[in-house]
Amino acid sequence: MAPGLLRAHPVFRSVLAARAVSALGDRFSLVAVPVLALSSAGATPGQVALLWTVQLLPGAVLALPAAANLVGRPERAAMIACDLLRAVLLLGVFGLAAGGELRLWHLFAVVPAIGVLTTVFDVGAQAYVPRIVDRADYAEANSRFTQAESAADVAGPLVAGVLIGFAGAGTALLVDAVSFVLSAVLLAPIRAVHDQPVEVAASGWWRNLRDGIRFVAGSPVLRSLVAAFALFNFGGAVVSSLWFAYLLDHLRLPPSVTGGLITVGGVSGLVAALATRRVLGVVSSRVVLPVSLVVIVVSLWFVPLAALGSPVLLLAAYQALFGAGVAFFAVTAATVRQLLTPVGQQGRVYAVFYTFSLLTVPIGGLLAGVLASSFSPVVAIVAGAAIAATSLLTLVSYRSGNVDLADRHPDLL
Repeated sequence: MAPGLLRAHPVFRSVLAARAVSALGDRFSLVAVPVLALSSAGATPGQVALLWTVQLLPGAVLALPAAANLVGRPERAAMIACDLLRAVLLLGVFGLAAGGELRLWHLFAVVPAIGVLTTVFDVGAQAYVPRIVDRADYAEANSRFTQAESAADVAGPLVAGVLIGFAGAGTALLVDAVSFVLSAVLLAPIRAVHDQPVEVAASGWWRNLRDGIRFVAGSPVLRSLVAAFALFNFGGAVVSSLWFAYLLDHLRLPPSVTGGLITVGGVSGLVAALATRRVLGVVSSRVVLPVSLVVIVVSLWFVPLAALGSPVLLLAAYQALFGAGVAFFAVTAATVRQLLTPVGQQGRVYAVFYTFSLLTVPIGGLLAGVLASSFSPVVAIVAGAAIAATSLLTLVSYRSGNVDLADRHPDLL
C-alpha cells in the first residue's frame, strides 16, 4: 500500500474510528470522575489523587500477562469485550450517581477495573494493527492514532466541562459509556479473515511474557527506547501531578488560564502528530528521536522558571514544546518498535513498553507529594525536570544500537 492511502483502508479506518471515539469519551471521564468523587462521594483531594494512581497502576502491572494471554487469540474479540465491559461499569456508576447512592468505594472499585480493561484493549489494538496495515504505512498509522489522542485532548476536557456545568458529572460518564458502545459497533463488522491469529508455538502465558521481555532486552534500540520512556515519564509525572496545585495555589493563576494552557498542549500535540509522517519521510529516526527527547526535557524546565516571572508565557511555551516533543517521540518510537518486531511478538513487545514506562508514573506522583510536602512544589518540579533529563543518557545506547536497525530498515536512518 502506498503511503498516504490509509484513509482509504476500511479496516484500519474502523479501528482508528473506534480508538478516536473511545479516546474522546475517556476525556469526559477524566474530568467527571474527580468531580463526582469530590461532590457526590465526599472524597478529599488526596483521595482524588489516589484515584488517579489506582487507575494507572493495575493496568501497568497486568499489561504483560494480558499480552501473553492474547498470543494466538483474536485481538478484535478481546477489544470488543473490553469496550462493552467498560460501558457496563460506567453505566453502573451513572446509575448510582443519578440515584444519589454513589460512594467512594464504588469509584475505587470501578476505576482500576476500567484501567485494566483499557490496558487489554490497547495491547490488543497494538498487536492487531500491524496485521492489517502494510509495513510501509506503520508511520502513518501511528501518526493517525496520535492525532486521535491529541484531538481528544483538545476537545474532550473543554466539552466535558461545559456538559458537566449544564447536566452534571454523571452525564459525562454516560457519554463515555456510549463512546465505548460505539467503539464496539465500529469494530464488530470487520471481516473475520482479519482475526486469524499469527501462528505461534504452543506455550504458556508465562513463556510468552518471558519471550517478550527477552526480545526487548536483546535489542539495543528497543531497550534504549523503553528506558527513555520510563525516565521521562518518571520526571514528567512529578511535574504533571503538581500541575494544578502549582498553578492555582502557588502561582495564583485563575482556572480559566489553567484550562487554556492545557489546550495549548493538546493543539501542539495534534499539529505535531499531523506532521510526523511527513517529517519521517525526509528526516531519519536517528535525528527525530534525539531532537524530540531534548525538546521534552528542555520544556520541563520552563515550569519551575515560571515562578520567577512571566508565568503564562513560560507555561504556554512548556505546553507547546512538550506536546510537540511527546507526539514526535511517541509516533517515531512506535514506528521503530513495530518495524523491529515480528508480527507474532507485537502485543508482547508493546506490553513491555507499556509496563516499564507506565510503572514509573505513580512512583513519580508519590515522589512529588513527598517533596512538595517536605520542601515546596517548586523544589519537587525541579527534581522532576532533573529526573527527566537523565533520559538523554539513553541516546548513547540508541545510537550505538543502530546497527541492527540500519541493516534491516535503512530508510529510517
